[in-house]
Amino acid sequence: MSLLIFAPSIPSRAMTANIATTDLGNATVHLQLNTSSPDPIGFANVSGIYGPGTWAGWFLTLCASWHNLEEHCGFDPNTWLYLAGLNWASFDLLRHLHNLRALQGAGDRAWTKEAASVGAAFTVAFWGQAHGFIQMLVCCKTIIRKRGWSEMQRGLTLLLGLTFPAAAMAVSMCMMGGIGEDGEVSSHIPALYYDGMPKQEWARDLKESHARRPRVLAAHYFTLLVPGLLSIYLLLFYGALMYYLLRSTSSGKSLERFLAELCTPMRSLYQSVPEPGKTFRLMAGMALFALASTFLILGPFLLSMYNVEACLEYIVAAYFLRMSSIAQSCFFMPCAPQSIK
Repeated sequence: MSLLIFAPSIPSRAMTANIATTDLGNATVHLQLNTSSPDPIGFANVSGIYGPGTWAGWFLTLCASWHNLEEHCGFDPNTWLYLAGLNWASFDLLRHLHNLRALQGAGDRAWTKEAASVGAAFTVAFWGQAHGFIQMLVCCKTIIRKRGWSEMQRGLTLLLGLTFPAAAMAVSMCMMGGIGEDGEVSSHIPALYYDGMPKQEWARDLKESHARRPRVLAAHYFTLLVPGLLSIYLLLFYGALMYYLLRSTSSGKSLERFLAELCTPMRSLYQSVPEPGKTFRLMAGMALFALASTFLILGPFLLSMYNVEACLEYIVAAYFLRMSSIAQSCFFMPCAPQSIK
């Protein structure tokens, strides 16, 4: 299943010349993915670094980084090259999102011209991070056991190389508007996208949607939001690993003292409850444990399942039902103006 989900789609890029629209009646998204005028989402402006040749080279280094991952967790040049491309795409994602938001804030309708560049960088950053995290889990045991720097090298490389992409994805979620946004930005971004996929319908459309049709849940906006939410969990995970590695050092002990001082007010408040309130303290502790477990375990599990469901939905729509052309999709592979013959 994992091979199917992470396999790249190779579109022909024989794009149609329809203008970028969102079909409000059917709550579906249709974006123009060709360079001919008009080009409302700036497809012609996408850097050639996301073109099929460069992308294929990056993807091959990603695939090669899986070779002998468990048996050989030392230095691997393929991992370094793959992480270099991933970090570049993450930086590029923030750069184009900043430009997009600046133009939008200035009231310039040309902000949509940055959408295709944002989508290309987002696609590389998301799938690169997904592969990297799974590799990180494989290498985790060498880090936890602390067998030696030579055996921990691959895991440490992944740990350091994936931190910035995770932070970039989390920041990009906020720059796209977060949960409170109406989806204006995401509706124009061709990432995790296929032609005719479900559009967002949020609070402002709730009464209207109940009156005319069921509310759309598999929304493009939420599909782009989920990687950012998952990245917050990844940052917590990477931070916990770093703390585990550094806790015996002076820096780790300083951090431990800082965290202890940070928790002192809550601990004092908890201990100040009088003797008859022990039952209350126990119930409060259990409630906090349940909330923490839900946040740290159930949250990322449900978000991951949503991503899997979105992948399966695209595969069924594009490969089996032929509801959407693979040439008009930017799901596994970024959309770039170069054609694949």
